[in-house]
Order: sequence, then structure tokens, then C-alpha cells
Amino acid sequence: MTKSPANLLVLGFIAAASALAGCANEPSFGERLVADGERRQDLGREAVEAERNIERGEAMIREARASREDSEARLSEGRRLVEEGQATLRRVEAETR
Repeated sequence: MTKSPANLLVLGFIAAASALAGCANEPSFGERLVADGERRQDLGREAVEAERNIERGEAMIREARASREDSEARLSEGRRLVEEGQATLRRVEAETR
């Protein structure tokens, strides 16, 4: 067989078609199971991370609420002390005039 440009072109086309045909095979049952298993592992990791984030978020909310309630109680106590102190000073100033 001579190596004319037309023959080389045909051989190249046949080689390319053969290579593409090999790539077009569907994955085997085992390959599909492995791929599914990998996908499920990834989903499992995401789910575990999401659950941890939910727990952390709920703990932060509880702490913030407790802190807010404590802060509100301290603010009330502080305001009461200021008002009582100011009232006492007014009374003392009035008595010393």
C-alpha cells in the first residue's frame, strides 16, 4: 500500500473513529457503583458538616440570648443605681443649702 496523502487521511480518520468509539462505552456496573459510592461519601461529608454548623449556630443563638438577657438585667440594675445615686445627691445638696 502506498502512503499517499489520501490513504494517510483515511487511516487517520479510522484511527480517530476507533479512539472515539472506545471512549463512548458506558461505565460498567462496578464503575457506576464506585461513582455512586464516591458521590454518597461526598454528600455524607456535606451532611455532617451541615449538622455541625447547625449545632454551632444553635449554641451561638443560646449564648447570645443568655448574654442579651444578662446584659438587659445589668443595664436595668445600672440604671437603678444611677437613679438612686442621683436622687441621694439631690437630697444631700438640698439639705446642705
